[in-house]
Amino acid sequence: MVSAVQTSKEQTVEAILYDGILRLRPENLPPRLLQIKWSVQVDRIERRNQLANKHIAEQYEFFTGHGLQPLLLKGQGLAATYANPSHRVCGDIDWYFERKEELALARLQLTRLGVPKLLEGSQVYFWKESELDLHDRLFDLYNPFSKKNTEAVEKRFSGYNGNARRKADSNIGSSSSGIAGCGTYS
Repeated sequence: MVSAVQTSKEQTVEAILYDGILRLRPENLPPRLLQIKWSVQVDRIERRNQLANKHIAEQYEFFTGHGLQPLLLKGQGLAATYANPSHRVCGDIDWYFERKEELALARLQLTRLGVPKLLEGSQVYFWKESELDLHDRLFDLYNPFSKKNTEAVEKRFSGYNGNARRKADSNIGSSSSGIAGCGTYS
């Protein structure tokens, strides 16, 4: 069992495995001490997700307040598809900007606000306790055989300000942390 726990940590699915372990019959459960340690770690993951969701709402409000239309990519956006979204290990927060001018404005506004970059020359910022990564590409694949197909899909999804934009806005607006009342970076 310990090797399964270690592997789940390495693959960042320990809270998801924990959910499965809780479905076992009592006689098949891991030792009590392991259950307690595991439960504490799952609680940390849940708290980290709450903080990330709060930061996402703040960042979305910040960007839209400057006339930008970001799209949340990967990570926390995909967590909504999990049986228990708060059990997905959160990494950085990725935002996509359709036009390079929007990306440049986002970077400028973050700099004006005093949000530090993680590394000079990168597009990764440190928003409070969360890493914030800016993207100007929906797909970042390096396989030359898939490049043509990827470009076609990206072209199809560019101009996402229709139904996908309204759906993304409503999802963020209905999150537990919400947008209204979120503070500014400080």
